[in-house]
Amino acid sequence: MHNRINGNLYPRQKVIFVDVDDTLIVNKKINSDLCDWLILKYADGYQINVWSMAGQKHAEDAVDRSGIKHIVSNTLSKPGYIVDDMGWRWTQYTKAIQP
Repeated sequence: MHNRINGNLYPRQKVIFVDVDDTLIVNKKINSDLCDWLILKYADGYQINVWSMAGQKHAEDAVDRSGIKHIVSNTLSKPGYIVDDMGWRWTQYTKAIQP
């Protein structure tokens, strides 16, 4: 899949960001279907990042609890600010997947 930005074609990057609450962890349980899917994507060359509005430590704890630390590149807080010439329009070039 490619995105056209300012007339140029760019491939969709093999980078996945996964939320913690109600996505990776649902009702205090590990979303094992999502973990299995992430492991497959990692094997296909995707970079896996886990983030949380509750902060980096919360994301780290969720990754440890989920048993996917070996495939996760980064644990992050969701940003409080972004600095981007496109503002939030950059999201039109991403694909959101509902868990």
